[in-house]
Amino acid sequence: MGKGSLGARIAHAIPSLFGIAGLRLSQRGRIRRSIVCGRSESHGGSKERPVHATEYDLPMPRYAAFLRGISPVNAKMSDLTRCFEAAGFTNVRTVLSSGNLVFDARAAPEGSIERRAEGAMTEHLGRSFFTIVRSLEALRALLASDPYDAFRLAPNAKRVVTFFREKAASKVTLPIERDGARILTMRGREVFTSYVPSPRGPVFMSLIEKTFGESVTTRTWETVTKVSR
Repeated sequence: MGKGSLGARIAHAIPSLFGIAGLRLSQRGRIRRSIVCGRSESHGGSKERPVHATEYDLPMPRYAAFLRGISPVNAKMSDLTRCFEAAGFTNVRTVLSSGNLVFDARAAPEGSIERRAEGAMTEHLGRSFFTIVRSLEALRALLASDPYDAFRLAPNAKRVVTFFREKAASKVTLPIERDGARILTMRGREVFTSYVPSPRGPVFMSLIEKTFGESVTTRTWETVTKVSR
């Protein structure tokens, strides 16, 4: 066998060994990639077909959506789930009844995912709820950082996290305290507050909105922990 013949055979084999078939989205919300790694002859001896020797699943990113102003009175969790599924998200589940949804989606800017979710709510519910999205990876990193560790909190203090779409433009000197509520620190697009429950109700909410406006949504530390699981 001549060198030219062997070289031609190798050149023909390389594309077959390493060619990649397209990507497709499986029903489980994972990207499945089929790899064409060889060719086999038909029994007729003349027709060739691809051989899919290996298939594997790549997990899609998982996100959390925090909806502002949700309660069992103005929205059913089952309706919100259907809206998110209609938007093309998969493996959707709700956490508690305060407008927290976890789902799989193709990697995309958070703003794009927020717009898709709000658009689906408008289409299917006739109204939309202000939505802020974070990846579960980012939420887990937030929890692990424990921003409250640098502060001395009262034994009965509650911790809450306020989410922004963009880094807060308001330049304030922290901490700020009012009637047992303290805005402690800001990190990126989150603000961390503690408060001591009192008969005056959720004073911390009015303090946060007075300081940063209403284009935010707030969750307890415990809720963020449940969402990120």
